Amino acid sequence: MALEHPVGPLRQEPVVRVRGLRMSYGPKEVLTGVDLDVHPGEVVCLLGPNGAGKTTTIEVLEGFRLPSAGEVRVLGTDPARAADAWRARVGVVLQSWRDHARWTPRRLLTQLGGYYRPYSTPERPRPHDVDRLLETVGLTDDADRKIATLSGGRRRRLDVAVGIVGRPDLLFLDEPTAGFDPRQPGGHLHRDGRPAGVRRPARAGGGGPVSGPGASYAVRLGLQRGWTEFTQSQRSPQDQAFYLVVGLGTLTYLWFNRDDPVEGTSLLYPTVALPGILAALVAFNVVIGPAFALAMEREDGTLLRHKALPHGMQGYVTGQLVYHSLGTVPLLLIVLVPSALLFDDVVPAGGGGWLTVVWVLVLGLLATLPLGMILGAVIPDTQKVGTWGMLPVVVVTAISGIFFPVQALWGWVQAVAQVFPTYWIGLGMRSAFLPDAAASLELGGSWRSGQVALVLAAWAVADLLVAPVVLRRMARRQSGSQVAAARDAALQWVR
Repeated sequence: MALEHPVGPLRQEPVVRVRGLRMSYGPKEVLTGVDLDVHPGEVVCLLGPNGAGKTTTIEVLEGFRLPSAGEVRVLGTDPARAADAWRARVGVVLQSWRDHARWTPRRLLTQLGGYYRPYSTPERPRPHDVDRLLETVGLTDDADRKIATLSGGRRRRLDVAVGIVGRPDLLFLDEPTAGFDPRQPGGHLHRDGRPAGVRRPARAGGGGPVSGPGASYAVRLGLQRGWTEFTQSQRSPQDQAFYLVVGLGTLTYLWFNRDDPVEGTSLLYPTVALPGILAALVAFNVVIGPAFALAMEREDGTLLRHKALPHGMQGYVTGQLVYHSLGTVPLLLIVLVPSALLFDDVVPAGGGGWLTVVWVLVLGLLATLPLGMILGAVIPDTQKVGTWGMLPVVVVTAISGIFFPVQALWGWVQAVAQVFPTYWIGLGMRSAFLPDAAASLELGGSWRSGQVALVLAAWAVADLLVAPVVLRRMARRQSGSQVAAARDAALQWVR
């Protein structure tokens, strides 16, 4: 759908211009020489049988797919090379997906609409007022309900609201009538993207970001998103059950070994084992958690939603980092606090020990959390997280000296264990929790604190160099048709 814009230049040329568009998937040619012009004020529908290339054409225009050949200009720009300022002028109504189930429509529209605020101008203020937009799409009564509880038709109305929250100059709708109930009440939109009853703002100069850099604003929105998802997680019965099972399982294991002495020391097994278990929980949680979340959110449409936003991927990645980092806190507390009450000598003595816990955890998160993001970006689907992600992490944890001394393993296995950050997080945690005399149990007979910091910092630097490249490549491959295919594959697997 092409939306009218009050600025003069858009009246003088097409908002969409396509010449000789071709698209091939291997030997199969889907589009062969498509020519198309769309002028301001026009509503253009692509009709045809399944497999005719309608979705492919739309995704090329949206910048979600690279064409095999041809010239494409949308709002005067090649979508494949457009900057985020162009993305702020384009609205995308995706097919109805399953993303943001724990959010409410009001909170989601406020969060996603914030990405457009840096691109607001006096002539086109962005984003829409959320309450007015909810009234327009007929969701006022559902504004504060969880999205998971909405019917399919009302969820479809939310999809439309998400697509127009940034007051786009040009709006794309994929399968726009699917799931709609035309009998349900709702407002109407003017062609310039205004809800009915809202006056068009007066004309004024300017067309770029006026309220600050979009990237830094997206990072702030990502911080808010991470905190929101963390608080939602703490209220989720499923997540509460996960914490309870982990806590009870760990405490039960330590309790049954509470009187076992550790050979060569006067320490009992819970004292020596607890720091390593905490390290393993951190490493496992921040590798498998982001990997599974990223794989799942590729399938449910969350990632594609953010790809359609200006600087949306920066906000998404920031939110993931914050959410999973905060998630380690209750995971550690659910084990550490009861352990301090049940067992002797299982907490660091003095401020120095706690300071070591802090810097080891910070470096450990920086070294492992991006690994989870990288893993989630390369795993084909959620069903393979177990074999591609969980199994290797379990093996690495098993050889990292968490449950038994690494010296008991073959020499080459010891060398392999020291390649990965899990071993070094465990060593750093033991140096914080155990007395200095216990260092004799470690390789080299010392805590090697400097080496712990160096190895974890090296992993953090390497991850931060590799992760953006992998995530960008993954994001370029995301499209609505891929999400639909993943959804259909998941449904077949369930059957």
